[in-house]
Amino acid sequence: MDAAIVEEMAQIYQLFDKIPSPQFYQLLVALVPHDQRFYKWIKSKKMTHKKELLKIVAQRFGVSQFEANDYINLLLRTENGQGELVSICRAFGMDDKEMEEVFDDKAKYEDV
Repeated sequence: MDAAIVEEMAQIYQLFDKIPSPQFYQLLVALVPHDQRFYKWIKSKKMTHKKELLKIVAQRFGVSQFEANDYINLLLRTENGQGELVSICRAFGMDDKEMEEVFDDKAKYEDV
């Protein structure tokens, strides 16, 4: 995306609650250039984890495996979170060898 356009849009969004929706939409459409430039879309890198770990975290927090992936990503960011993840695995009956296998390949990055 063009950085200048993004900044303009951010400034205009400050007027969102002051302008009626149809006029605000028309204003945004008028600001977007109608030329044939190509703006490369930046793909996010998403970490995926082993299925055993996803199932355990999903079951522990009562969420889907897709959401469990996000939970694991958040927990792995801090040492306390990593300790919490280890204690969750132990609570579900994993021994040290099984945890090593699950955490050995901590995460793979995939293009989404």
